[in-house]
Amino acid sequence: MGAFCAATIQKFLTLSKKIKDESVTFFEVFKKEPYLTIWFGDTGQVIIDYVVPISGLAQLRRLDK
Repeated sequence: MGAFCAATIQKFLTLSKKIKDESVTFFEVFKKEPYLTIWFGDTGQVIIDYVVPISGLAQLRRLDK
């Protein structure tokens, strides 16, 4: 149950958008940028990096009921 919860929350938190990479000028290059990183910057990346503890807290909350 824990691994399923962690994988599901990671997929949800890493939903991304294609953004044009301005560093390449010869042709158009797009990179995927997670919405959390776009909205919250470095804080969003920290949330994505700590997805396992966050999912553990979510699972404990669910098991409490």
